[in-house]
Amino acid sequence: MSEWVEYLTREGDSPMVRLRKANGRDEPWRVKFWGTWWDVEPGINPGFLFQQNTLRDALVATSGLK
Repeated sequence: MSEWVEYLTREGDSPMVRLRKANGRDEPWRVKFWGTWWDVEPGINPGFLFQQNTLRDALVATSGLK
């Protein structure tokens, strides 16, 4: 996940910046908001699990941010 964020937002030089440039995007995107998404699987009650998983996913995703 941190590599994806780096690919999207980092300036300067890194392997992910070089990949983004090779794919045709020189400038990083200016991401203002990040969000999470959780698909509900058939037969699962999304109530508590949805909140618990969303918080977990958000914490994991942001652990690689600087």
